[in-house]
Amino acid sequence: FVEMNKLWVRLQHQGHSREREQRTKERQELQLLVGSNLVRLSQLVDLEAYKSSILQPLLEQVVQCRDVLAQEYLLEVITQVFPDEFHLHTLDQFLSATARLNPHVNVKAIVIGLMDRLSAYAARESESDSPEDREKAETEATARLLEKMKIAQESASAPASDETPHQNGDSKPADDTSAETAPDSTTEEATKTDSVDTNGDAKKQRGIPDNVRLFEVFHEQVIHLVSMQRLPIQDITALLVSLINLALNIYPDRLEYVDQVFQYANKEVSRFANSADLHSQASQANLLNLLLAPVKTYFSLFTALAIPSFIPLLHTQPYPTRRSVAGEVARSLLRNETKISTSENLQGVLEILKVLIKEGMQQPSGYPGGPVRRAAAETDETVEEQGWLARIVHLIRGEDCNTQFKLLQLARNAYAEGNERIKYTTPALITASLKLARRFKAREHLQDD
Repeated sequence: FVEMNKLWVRLQHQGHSREREQRTKERQELQLLVGSNLVRLSQLVDLEAYKSSILQPLLEQVVQCRDVLAQEYLLEVITQVFPDEFHLHTLDQFLSATARLNPHVNVKAIVIGLMDRLSAYAARESESDSPEDREKAETEATARLLEKMKIAQESASAPASDETPHQNGDSKPADDTSAETAPDSTTEEATKTDSVDTNGDAKKQRGIPDNVRLFEVFHEQVIHLVSMQRLPIQDITALLVSLINLALNIYPDRLEYVDQVFQYANKEVSRFANSADLHSQASQANLLNLLLAPVKTYFSLFTALAIPSFIPLLHTQPYPTRRSVAGEVARSLLRNETKISTSENLQGVLEILKVLIKEGMQQPSGYPGGPVRRAAAETDETVEEQGWLARIVHLIRGEDCNTQFKLLQLARNAYAEGNERIKYTTPALITASLKLARRFKAREHLQDD
């Protein structure tokens, strides 16, 4: 393989410089022959041989050849032909080699390919999980995240007077800190305790050993790539899409991982706010996929809404992206007949659907001081969207009459911002109000009401 690769790389230097494109084309045709060596190798070795005597010489040969075409192709082949288990146990070696490649190599594509491969592996391993188990795990994860946020808010809003005695040696700040990090430390302790089963082997979650911290490794790799290679926003968002898919497929119960991705995306979107690249088709498509990933993956829509950085990132997006996300949220609610029973859940849904309720946030046409043209007539698409909003009213089901009344008030106030569009949503509100009135009438003789 080494000798064949050297010969393949030397082909680019033969002949006249005017024939460089032709030689590159010929080399691309020959690359399958070079890659076939690695295919055969992958069929012969086991994990121990791969770790100890195969991977390191392969990577050294790739790094030393310094040829862009060879490095990109060979690393892609290594990613694809060797089993997922091999990559899980050699991530550090592989990723450290990517840092020593030719500066012109598209490292982003290599890292994305590896993340997508491992995400697909975890998705296949999780196919046996029952919907009930998924829903239970998501509910517990949401409760942990909300509790962590509550503790953080309470510690941040503590009055300064409470902090004064702590400066004289009181140990309360340490207690607060430990309380704030309790969920994480508990999780880590549980992971350490359960990371080894009775046979001494590493315990696995969706096929991934617990002692392999995939998300942390790739999160650091993405940040390193962005800072060292000064990637454009199109490449950054593409990396983040693969990273969030990896987090969702392998660690669906770690909502903080998804939140970290959204936080970093929000930071990068703000950094490129004045760049035309941010509004390119590739960037917008990646950001849309990033926002839709938790909506499409989680069993419950409210799990996605519980992620603190989801709504802030959504608000920074242009109208088409927000409209697409709102449409997917509305369809998800209706498709799954998701019951909305608390004001927190309803406010989160209405915050996303606001773009459908209002006039699309378009500025009135015309020039300053001149006559303002009336908005165009509703299209079939916008009428259909108003139909979704009306049907969502029937998913509002409070635990008692008073809660239902408050929820319907929230919906009415939100839908009223649609101005002329209330003609589509008001009938559903009236119907729901009449149903509630009958419930009140049936309970008028009860003293507790």
